[in-house]
Formats: sequence, C-alpha cells, structure tokens
Amino acid sequence: MFEVLSTPGASTLLAVAVIVIFAAVTIARTQNRSRAMDLEIILMYSIGIIGFTGLTSFVVHAFFGEAVAESIGWPTGSLFQLEVAGANLAIGLIGFLGFWRRDFWLPFLVAKTVFSWTAGVAHIIDVVQRRNEAIGNAGPILYLDFLIPLVLWGLYLGYRRALNEPSATVRVQPLADRISRRSPAKPSGEAE
Repeated sequence: MFEVLSTPGASTLLAVAVIVIFAAVTIARTQNRSRAMDLEIILMYSIGIIGFTGLTSFVVHAFFGEAVAESIGWPTGSLFQLEVAGANLAIGLIGFLGFWRRDFWLPFLVAKTVFSWTAGVAHIIDVVQRRNEAIGNAGPILYLDFLIPLVLWGLYLGYRRALNEPSATVRVQPLADRISRRSPAKPSGEAE
C-alpha cells in the first residue's frame, strides 16, 4: 500500500478524492446552502487537507530525504531535504489550521503558490539543463506544482465573489462561527 502512495502524484490523487467525498457529504447535509457556502465548504476541505499533506511531506522529506532525493534524481546526503521539510511543515500547519481559521486561507494560498511554483520552475530548469526526467522531477509532481495553486486560487476568488453577491442566504461569517454566541453564564444566585 505504501508503495502506491510513494508514487509521485498518487498521494495528491488520494487527497483530491478525500476532499471531493468530504465536501460532497457536507454540502449534501447542509441546509439553506448558497454558492458562497458551497465554495466555503470546498475550500475548507481543500486547504485543510492539502495543509495536512504538507505535514506528511514534512515527515517524508525530514525522515526519508534520501529516498525522495533519489526519486527526484538529485544527489543524496544533502541537508536540502531538511530545508524542504521545514517549508512543508510551515505551509502545512497554516493550511491545516484553515479547517478552523478562515483568516489563514490567504496566507496559505500565497505561501503554497510561491513554494509550489518555485519548485515547479526548479523542476523545469533541471529537466532542461540536466535532462533529468526522473519521475519525482518530471512526472506528475511537476504539473501539480502549477495546477494545485491555480485551482485553489480559482476557488478562493470564486468564494470571495460569491460573498459579494446579493442573496439572503449568503453568509458573511465562516462555518467556524456557527456556535451560538451566548453571553457567559452568570454565577448561581445572581439576579437576572
């Protein structure tokens, strides 16, 4: 099973499947939905789960860096893998916290885009200059480095636009604010 998930791109396909399933179930169970709410649910799962995959990328690069370097076609024995692990940890934490914090969405999108597109450009340079066509360099990861941020930005901009659409059902508060805001309980014996 782990061999399948270690194939570049396979873990991303698994994450996309999980996002689609969780978002579809949540949307189906949500009443009084709007376009903004549907996009918010999709974004919540997309950013949160992609953030979680950043945490798993941290583990892979930090503890299995030699194998990752080999799959990319890069030299082993470099502390570069530890640097990449740290970047994945930071971006992953920001994204994972996006399950609960909508104010983390924009910083996650900026960081994920910069990191992914820089990595994608590095892969292209390596393909052109060194003819490195290793699966971890010129395979699915190369396309996903560009595609995932584009999809996330499309969802985010669609969500922001939907929030501004006039509709009685568009919510301006994130799902995390659905807990009723009650005043603190008064100590017993206090007059109302």
